[in-house]
Amino acid sequence: LKGEIEDSQRRQNRLLTEIDELEVKFQSEGAKTFADEKKVINANIKEKQGELGALNSQLQEVLKLVDDTNQWITNFEDFKFYLGNKPLNIICSLVNQYLELSGSDLNLFIEGFKKIRSGEIRQSLNPVIYRSWMNPQPFEQFSGGERVRLNVAVDQAFQQFINGASKYGGLDFYGNDECINGLDSLGVQLVAEALNGLGKTMVLVTHSGSEIVYENTIKIKKEQSVSVIV
Repeated sequence: LKGEIEDSQRRQNRLLTEIDELEVKFQSEGAKTFADEKKVINANIKEKQGELGALNSQLQEVLKLVDDTNQWITNFEDFKFYLGNKPLNIICSLVNQYLELSGSDLNLFIEGFKKIRSGEIRQSLNPVIYRSWMNPQPFEQFSGGERVRLNVAVDQAFQQFINGASKYGGLDFYGNDECINGLDSLGVQLVAEALNGLGKTMVLVTHSGSEIVYENTIKIKKEQSVSVIV
């Protein structure tokens, strides 16, 4: 389409030049030519003007097609951003639900695909962590216990999201090695209560939380390289 526009513009410039040349010729020859010759020149001018008008109409049609194509591209990009951001919004919602269950006041928001003011398309993911939806901070600024709760919540959210996409319901099992070691006793209790309320089969390897035992818990202790049920 750009090529057609440039070609049309070149033809337009050529026709304008020819019209100018004919007008100059008409003015210079008008005093010494016959009336019929003037009519011929006038007819040539009108013909060129007609060609120019047709060319302008064609150019407008091409420009409209370009505008329509650009609008289609914009709409497609917006739709692509919507499809890309939709699962992010679902994951953030699930993570925040699990954080609330574990007694955490943290909130997760993931900035996804979008078009910034300069017109540049940003296709990177930028997670932002809030405390009660205020004062966003990097992940590293939070305590070890808070990071543990966030990691566990992200694990659970992704598992639920993936299982929801499976026609067989996915695997309702969760395993984690030393995931709650960074928590204090209260944090261990809150996370354990939250995990216990999920109704999943879980295997947790930990050096803490030995006092947290539920009716549906099988406790395995490793002593001298031997694991036994206690």
